[in-house]
Amino acid sequence: MYFNTIKTIEEAKNLFRDLCKKLHPDTSGYDSNNDFVKMFTEFKKFKPTEKVEQEENFDASKFYNLLKSFDALENVKLNFVGSFIWLEDIVYNATYTQKDKIKAIVLEGYNTARYAPTKKLWYFSPVDYAQKSKGKKNLEEIKKKYGAHSFNLNETLKIN
Repeated sequence: MYFNTIKTIEEAKNLFRDLCKKLHPDTSGYDSNNDFVKMFTEFKKFKPTEKVEQEENFDASKFYNLLKSFDALENVKLNFVGSFIWLEDIVYNATYTQKDKIKAIVLEGYNTARYAPTKKLWYFSPVDYAQKSKGKKNLEEIKKKYGAHSFNLNETLKIN
């Protein structure tokens, strides 16, 4: 139903993120629990028809739990940029006022949250990441280089 035309795990993850925004009972604006459960069940059973090297170890439950780790945050944009996760303010100072919540987030396979003072953003880097130099690029430049998928946390969406 939701993932019938999807061929790769990457496409499935992107669609899953979008559908979570639309169907999650906390953000949908309607009683969407049944729709969300159906979508999540289908996502967990998804089998790609096209393989990509990075997809072999994909675990839908682990990915969902990663997304759930950010549920306590409000007015924050979650950005998946390459292998990093960046947190961006939707409302001025949103990440600053929630810095203790951000620091408390523990993600499997990621370092603890770090603050990038020149960008004024929080980020999670992969455990095996070793910083080579102080980056001078802003988040938009990084998104263009590595690709990005973003969505706002705890945003109420209206479905037409």
